[in-house]
Amino acid sequence: MLNLVLSLLLAGIPVLPRPHEDVEVGKIDPADSTQCVTICNAPAGNGWRSVIMSGQAHDNLLFLGPDTLVFVGSDYSGDATEYFEGASVWYSFDNGATWEKYNIAPTFHRTNYPDAHFDRTTNTPWFVFTIRTGNNCKVYATKDEGYAIGAPGLLTTYTVTDGIGTFGEWIPSIVAKGDTVVVGYMKFDLSIGACKTSFDGGATWSTEVVIDEGQTIDNPNLILVEPNTLVFYSFDYDIIDTVIFWKSTDWGASWTGPFKLESSAYVNYGFASWWYSYVGAVYQGKVHVLTVMSPAGYENGALYDYIFDPSDDSIEEQFVVGNIVLDTTGTYNVDVPQARTPSVAVTQDGNYLVTMFMNYSSDWTTTDPYFMVYDGTSWSPYAPVFSIQDEFDEGRGDFSSTVYNDGGNFNFYFVCSSRDNNYQTVYYANSQAVSVNETRPASLALNVMPTIVTSGVNLEFALPKTANVDISVFNVSGQKVANLYTGTLNAGTHRMAYDANFGKGIYFVTLTVDGNSTSRKILVK
Repeated sequence: MLNLVLSLLLAGIPVLPRPHEDVEVGKIDPADSTQCVTICNAPAGNGWRSVIMSGQAHDNLLFLGPDTLVFVGSDYSGDATEYFEGASVWYSFDNGATWEKYNIAPTFHRTNYPDAHFDRTTNTPWFVFTIRTGNNCKVYATKDEGYAIGAPGLLTTYTVTDGIGTFGEWIPSIVAKGDTVVVGYMKFDLSIGACKTSFDGGATWSTEVVIDEGQTIDNPNLILVEPNTLVFYSFDYDIIDTVIFWKSTDWGASWTGPFKLESSAYVNYGFASWWYSYVGAVYQGKVHVLTVMSPAGYENGALYDYIFDPSDDSIEEQFVVGNIVLDTTGTYNVDVPQARTPSVAVTQDGNYLVTMFMNYSSDWTTTDPYFMVYDGTSWSPYAPVFSIQDEFDEGRGDFSSTVYNDGGNFNFYFVCSSRDNNYQTVYYANSQAVSVNETRPASLALNVMPTIVTSGVNLEFALPKTANVDISVFNVSGQKVANLYTGTLNAGTHRMAYDANFGKGIYFVTLTVDGNSTSRKILVK
């Protein structure tokens, strides 16, 4: 009966605190300055544009060191049409308790998808942003030459692109190492990726390099794999079901690729992503793109990790979290747990990859940020980031692409713009310290797919430690009709597939781990 057992072992992963399902924790209170502070105001309905994407390719909240943060975005201009006040950066040297604003560009405009990069070789923060006048966008890059000498705010801005075509260049990202700076972006009229490079610290820029004129893209992302490999990635423009990578080893002068992988979520369930639902970071020499794959017309979905290895151009897909169900109409959908607007980060010591995402409560009434940790082998169970309870909906948010591991705690840094006030403010939630070693209460999460079964059934569950496991099937009278598995399994995420050959009817698949049980109902047709 057992067709497949796939166990992803968990080696040295931190034990996470707090129960990770059926709990109402994780809110922040904008009225309480001990919980969060306001960084800047935003035009009604548009504050999410500063914080919608995050990761090393689209990061607007940088961790520069203990207690030191910088945010790049735009204040509300007060103008009804050109409603963003250029671009600005805000520094905090007290772990986000207070912020000081420095203006970069004064031109009022209507779009705002900035990125920031900290060049640790020179101790220099770099920022990239667009200014949109009418419909046309141009890309600008700014470096802060004062931060390295203790005088932040000494800003120099360079024009990168020329606004070619009707709409120009959009959604830039930036990397910098010494005097070499590369900016990637999308040529909006053509929906293709391009880049420009400066070898003199931004003073002059190369001729534009089109990365692949034969491949339309959805959202451009540029990332640096040390020491000198650039990776440009996106999903396809048409369906947003295929992840695509290119790489350059000459700082953007030439590119190889595309290297593609169609998501199994699209092949098996018809799910696709959204332009702001995938984010990337480099971990152990590979690019991890955390991606929410969703049913049509729905933002929330299942979270996957697409792993590109530039050493051999291979792409691996990992399922991370989500509950995919088959509804009564025969359509695949998602239940709790599910993910929305993911972020991804790496601990400053390079030991762990961390993903953060919004997830509904079990009763579908509220949403909270949750996180999971990857140690190079497997993902931990999901747990809430915040321990404060209230009714505030964090809406769109951006976690810094660095999580600070101080040896005893994971410290998270989070900005958000909430639909609770029509996205009119960007909040900073005071850094959240999550104990690495605190014992997490035992809680089981069993995912069964599909729930309306015609032939086979797939199970997925995670174990925080090695345990005795029993998986059995019971009918509505409580009688055991099948034993699917009995034995000892190691810590980690386990995926199993079985034939559902116990007759038509309603059944309960029951997972028992060291005496604790949880069940999921299925209908065999």
